[in-house]
Amino acid sequence: IGSNATLIPGSKLKSLIFNNPIRAEDNLDVYEEPKKGHTYVAIVDSSEGVSRDYSVISVIDVTEIPYKHVAKFRDNKLSPMIFPTFVYNIANRYNRAFVLVETNSVGQQVVDILHYDLEYENIFRVESHEIKGQHIASGFKKGASFGVRTSKTVKKIGCANLKTLIETDKLITNDFDTIAEFNTFVRVKDSYEAEEGNNDDIVMTLVLFSWLTAQSYFKEITDSDVRQRLLEERNLQLEEEMLPIGELNDGLEDEKESDGRDLWTTVSNRGYLPSTL
Repeated sequence: IGSNATLIPGSKLKSLIFNNPIRAEDNLDVYEEPKKGHTYVAIVDSSEGVSRDYSVISVIDVTEIPYKHVAKFRDNKLSPMIFPTFVYNIANRYNRAFVLVETNSVGQQVVDILHYDLEYENIFRVESHEIKGQHIASGFKKGASFGVRTSKTVKKIGCANLKTLIETDKLITNDFDTIAEFNTFVRVKDSYEAEEGNNDDIVMTLVLFSWLTAQSYFKEITDSDVRQRLLEERNLQLEEEMLPIGELNDGLEDEKESDGRDLWTTVSNRGYLPSTL
């Protein structure tokens, strides 16, 4: 299972357990139905629908940590013209989930249809900064656009965060296809991608989600900070591992004779004299 070059080490891959979905229909696998009052995020990765790459929607419950991968849609024959309707329906079902669309290739067409034609409102906007790079914009800031481009920086941050989330059990996935992709998601030069002959479309949605978890606006709308949570757990672990501090007895304290009658006190480094003298 896995190799030395996989993003997730083999020892962790062996412990990942997949479950059968509670419901599967129209290429949608549901592991947990939407719950009232819960907050969900849907990460969208689009393909051209020509049987090579897959169009994927990963729905994640971000109400509390650990985050849960509760549903997955995957199809490699769906036209980019139709895909936004599936995004709309699934996001609406999961309490009008916040949607982050990857806009490389045909993704821009998907997010445009989703916003302008289907009038879906809960779509993350991204603005670019010369130094900070891409980051989630709060509100309707001038210059912000719908969706995120998977740049080298976004992918690098996302992969690093995903590795931490999976290894520390802060992101739970029980989906067979996702775990299978983890096993072939390997290092290639200075990045990660699927081994030849395999796919990484589901994993890439989780990479984008992991990048999202580090964004300030995400922390505001979910009231959760996974970095702070990890730091608190680390500090607690260090406290538990610390040995109790004992008392040091230098042997120079006042003592009594064994019969308890005479009190002895230190008068020099050479010996003791009874205080009654």
